[in-house]
Amino acid sequence: MIQRVLFVYLDQESSSYSGLRGKPNRSIRRRPQLGFQYLSSVLESAGVDTVILDQTITPFTVRDLAEKVKDVSCDIVGFYTATALKDKVRSFISGLKEATGIPIIAGGPGSVNGGEYLEAGCDIVCNGEGEKTILDIIDHYNGKRELATIRGISYLEKGEVRTTVPQDLIEDLDILPFPKRDRIPVDYYHDYYIFTMRKPYITMMTSRGCPFRCTFCTSHLFWQTRYRVRSVDNVLKEIDEARRALNVRYIAFLDDIFGFEERWLKEFCEGLIKRRYRDLRWMCILHPFSLRKGRGVLLDLLKESGCDTLSFGLQSAHPEILKNIKRHPDEPVELEKTITLARQKGFLTSIGIIFGLPQETHDTIRHTIDYCCRVRPTYAEFYNLELLEGSEITRVYQKKESVCAVGSPELDWWCKYAARKFYSHPSQIISIMKIILTKNPSWFVTAARNAKHFITATGY
Repeated sequence: MIQRVLFVYLDQESSSYSGLRGKPNRSIRRRPQLGFQYLSSVLESAGVDTVILDQTITPFTVRDLAEKVKDVSCDIVGFYTATALKDKVRSFISGLKEATGIPIIAGGPGSVNGGEYLEAGCDIVCNGEGEKTILDIIDHYNGKRELATIRGISYLEKGEVRTTVPQDLIEDLDILPFPKRDRIPVDYYHDYYIFTMRKPYITMMTSRGCPFRCTFCTSHLFWQTRYRVRSVDNVLKEIDEARRALNVRYIAFLDDIFGFEERWLKEFCEGLIKRRYRDLRWMCILHPFSLRKGRGVLLDLLKESGCDTLSFGLQSAHPEILKNIKRHPDEPVELEKTITLARQKGFLTSIGIIFGLPQETHDTIRHTIDYCCRVRPTYAEFYNLELLEGSEITRVYQKKESVCAVGSPELDWWCKYAARKFYSHPSQIISIMKIILTKNPSWFVTAARNAKHFITATGY
């Protein structure tokens, strides 16, 4: 009988943020692996113990991992996959299988090409949402069902990759148990890119999926092109539990789009306001069109409920580039209105930009840089396009030399140039200093310890 599962999260070796090429600095940002916490809750509800091993906290080699497998007496090892981690995960799978022979499963957004993990020694690849599937996999190893009867997996049969029909999505997300946060050392996680962050810090999700179909993204594929949202009451109960158990002071909501439904967003903010958690602050990720209806009222509600940081994935400020990735050309106009008002109300704001999208040119890049410098969010992050396995852009351009006329080394230069121009403006420097001094002066201690990293992040 399966008694214990060991989940393994490997550290990313490089960043797609061109200002921070190389291994991410985990003393600045280390986010807990939320998916493993959900799987742990589901398994432990079924009587299976779990252990989560996070390489961003505890460095380890394949040999170390093999020893850990023996030390914790686990029966199965599960790996998180992502495009940026593919080669590393495959190497660990191969080494661990050779050293121990233990059953290995893999899942996550990088499982699109599951055959590559199976060839490395993985026994089962979980495709998409995993809470139902992991229980079926446990049943298989307990001798209760055949692999071919399990939905949402890939496996090898006589050397050939077999992929079963997709697993049914969990229609009512409220039935899921809350993430098992006592399986991770919460105090080790933080995000000092958020100037107002205080520990204990956790991440949460209130929804799964995205209603949009951006060509560079794979989220809508992983979640089967469906958008589902938890009830407000269910989310508030999770916050209540996190406060009681951990005295959480900062929450990062990592939904693809937080509060997509205006009625839900209002009800959530009102519910949080009633709880009067005076020292609880939070951030969320929004679409550029979010809040455009009733912008002032919604921002006031967000502010009163403890939200202090709004992050927007704009990707480009050029209308033609936006249309090329199935985005609306009016997004920059609406986002400028939101950021202007949000800044007046005391919010920190962030814009995410991707250079190198289809038909990108030097002129479209300059246009986007000028937009960011004019709109003046608190943060602007400039990334070189990363081709995610399974994305529409990857399918269309994978056999071509490049996605646009601007080469990758030059795009790296543009990212650094954009960061320098954005962060070196006197008004930007003064604004950031005022925010830190008034909201969280202790942040300067972390900045001093990691001065070189923060300087690099600004393009220097």
